[in-house]
Amino acid sequence: MPSQLVQISHTIVWGARFSQMITILMIATNRLTAVRFPMKHEAMWSKPKQIICVIIQITSIIVFGYMFVSIAHPIPVPSTFGGVFTVNKIGNSLQKVLSMFSVLIQLANGLLVLIIYVVILRTLRIAVKKVISQANFSRESKSIHKVSAIVCLVELEASILIYIVKTAIYTSIPPYLLIMFSKNIRERI
Repeated sequence: MPSQLVQISHTIVWGARFSQMITILMIATNRLTAVRFPMKHEAMWSKPKQIICVIIQITSIIVFGYMFVSIAHPIPVPSTFGGVFTVNKIGNSLQKVLSMFSVLIQLANGLLVLIIYVVILRTLRIAVKKVISQANFSRESKSIHKVSAIVCLVELEASILIYIVKTAIYTSIPPYLLIMFSKNIRERI
């Protein structure tokens, strides 16, 4: 039974990670369409299409989470501190191929998001140059593309930082959490 619980928890955790990867791609695509096609943006992101995006995200949790569990075969190992931790057992060639496929999906997604943001920044830069050439603005207004880039990137970096902290908390060994949050256990130690 503990092995099944470990597999379920790994399915949820890794599925959520891949779902977040897809969510970042969808957000980048949404921003790209807002910048490149502002008049068609509402039609491109209508309610039915938003529902399709949600279905894709939920499906990715199940598909990629199960794929990770079938690749890694997490095995619960009792900890000397109490509780359990998991060890991944990647053995045969199919598992290695699937593992490489998983890494390639993550790499492709990261590169695609990066390319989308480069296109957004170039589009904003061209638009700012047109506006500046049409009117004589002060020097401060020339840095509007930098401000827009900072706004986009700060949100992305903040969400990544929060995700890393949450993952560290969720995947830590339970006794450490008890030591951190339980005054009685800290007094006994």
